[in-house]
Amino acid sequence: GWHSVFYFLVLYSALVFVLVFIHLPETLASHLRQSFHPAHVARVYGRTLVHRRFQSLVFMVACYFGGMFLYIAGAPTVIFDFLQLESTDFAILFIPMVAGMIAGAWLSGQLAHRWPRQRTLTLALTLMALGTLANSAQALLLTPTLVSMITPLIIYTCGIGIAMPAMMVMSMDCFPNNRGTAAAVMGFVQMLGNALIASLAVPLLSQHPSHLALGQTGLIAIALILWWRIPAQAEEAHSKPANISS
Repeated sequence: GWHSVFYFLVLYSALVFVLVFIHLPETLASHLRQSFHPAHVARVYGRTLVHRRFQSLVFMVACYFGGMFLYIAGAPTVIFDFLQLESTDFAILFIPMVAGMIAGAWLSGQLAHRWPRQRTLTLALTLMALGTLANSAQALLLTPTLVSMITPLIIYTCGIGIAMPAMMVMSMDCFPNNRGTAAAVMGFVQMLGNALIASLAVPLLSQHPSHLALGQTGLIAIALILWWRIPAQAEEAHSKPANISS
């Protein structure tokens, strides 16, 4: 039954752990390695909590990714209540959203050789904002249909795909000697945001399509405000386009 999926994941992760522990050597030079003492690790994590630029970038990711997660966690309501579809129709929602992210990631790789990261992220946030505005407009003015609900989400997830590679690099650049820590904090905040959205926002916003759409608009508005307030770094403005691949 469905439990087999989780059994497989446990076995797979255990196998990967053993193989990495036994066969994968440490690639970091010995003189660059840092202490794994809990006090040192805590100090490193503590620095991420007081770094304003890093925190702004992290919460930006949580907000704009949360705008997509509203529709992931709220998928049963979207499929069954809004679109009047069946339990076998979830792919109709998820496949276009994933396709949008894949297309955005591919485009991000192409732009990385030509544009600086800030310009790429501005494009990504613009696409997400346009997607949310179109989503809110159709939810307020139209009867929900498959095309009217899915199309804005494709635009939105394309923006996410464009943003993520550049956003990861910009966030980790805040801590060039602790990139793993920066990535871990970003992942934790993103997952925490998703949990809050699934447990609090979705139950409150799932009564009508416009409620979900306006919730998504609110999240991207917060992300845009954070992006506007992030101080630009001089080296970013004058740097060559980053070599980021999707």
